[in-house]
Amino acid sequence: MKVSIGLITSQPHIPNLQIVESRLNKLCNIKYLIINKNEDIISHFIENFNEVDAFVFSGTLLHKYLTQNVDTAGKPCYVIYDYLANVYKEIFSIFMHNPHIEPNRVYIDFVNKDYIHEFEDIFQPDNMPYVFAHAPEDPLEYVEFVRNNHLRLWREKKIDLSITRFGMLTEELDKEGVNYHFIHPPVEYLMNLFMSVINEIKLMKLESNMMATVYIAPVAGTYKYLDNLEMDIKLLSIQRELLNLIKEGTYDFIIQSNSKRIEMHSTIEELMRLTDQFNTCEIRNFLKRNIDIDFSVGYGSGKNPTISKVNAQKAFAKSEESGGQYSYYKAEDIDSVICLGGENPQGQVFKSNPFVDSLATKLDLNPTYLYKTIIHATKIQSNKYTSQNLSSLLGISTRSGNRILNKLVEKGVATVNHIKNESKGRPIKEYRLLFLENDGSIKFS
Repeated sequence: MKVSIGLITSQPHIPNLQIVESRLNKLCNIKYLIINKNEDIISHFIENFNEVDAFVFSGTLLHKYLTQNVDTAGKPCYVIYDYLANVYKEIFSIFMHNPHIEPNRVYIDFVNKDYIHEFEDIFQPDNMPYVFAHAPEDPLEYVEFVRNNHLRLWREKKIDLSITRFGMLTEELDKEGVNYHFIHPPVEYLMNLFMSVINEIKLMKLESNMMATVYIAPVAGTYKYLDNLEMDIKLLSIQRELLNLIKEGTYDFIIQSNSKRIEMHSTIEELMRLTDQFNTCEIRNFLKRNIDIDFSVGYGSGKNPTISKVNAQKAFAKSEESGGQYSYYKAEDIDSVICLGGENPQGQVFKSNPFVDSLATKLDLNPTYLYKTIIHATKIQSNKYTSQNLSSLLGISTRSGNRILNKLVEKGVATVNHIKNESKGRPIKEYRLLFLENDGSIKFS
């Protein structure tokens, strides 16, 4: 799950930010939104509102200007503040490496009434840098106030150096020939900030999507002679293999282990990718190929982590009952358990929804097929199938899938429509299941 970040910033901030981008390019995409004037802040925000997950501003005044003019609700916003310790460190480094520059010949444009006392404790009264404690509160007035100070003090030859954190001013300072030093937030600070943003956005995405949990453990009794330490080592080796699976498939899961089993957490979308729309148990297949023991695997989903874990536990218990022969999935919206990767063992699943069982009897169909189809339709939010994708879902031949769909049409619970074949061959038959709503949910009628 890559996070998309809109970075509203001035040009001088770019070099350090590009270092951060190069280190985090597997976790996020950064869209640089360069500002040359204040109006750019608003236009960049509005034009990219639906294109990014969050905005980062390279200064408090940029963000303050935006919030005074635009309602930012509904989009996370973060500000690059930099910490004062770094700012002081860089200021004193400037004086240390430039002993010919007297502090009272320097203008520092970001020292206001909140910080001036700290500078008064450091510099002698007759050798204080130029600072102006009482600056305007309004962002536009503040920037104009600072700009005028830089130019006036330089033109009046009262300063030899300006120290600034306002990237938008540097172009004009260059044109005026002002000798200035721009203070960049350090890469380490920016890394920490962006990692915090990425993690918060990922968490928000998980909370806004259906959650998914997977429980994995060797079949009961496989390692019964191992002590706790040896078991931990075995679980770590299994976890390492799972990390390889995640890497090879570019899946986005969080993997954790405890004393008895391994847990994986993500969204329902990632779970559907991992299981090929709930058709296979790639986890069990992968581990079997690489470790050659049997595993119990249970998948669960829900609108929050607790429900997702409870459902995964129910599915895991079913898998344990089968001795690891089958993997199971438990969804929140249908009170049943679905078997992944093979026919369902008789009498073990799909007993808890009277409507589905009654419909299966009426249609003379294996209820397993109906449960799989209904759960899948709910996830893809559609009630339309072709014989090809239905047969793939059920793990049967295309001919068998076609036979089932034709039976549904004969029973009056499906309609068929011919749609254009993209490969320019014969039109494809698309079946609409009438016992499902357009979004795939059950009609219950």
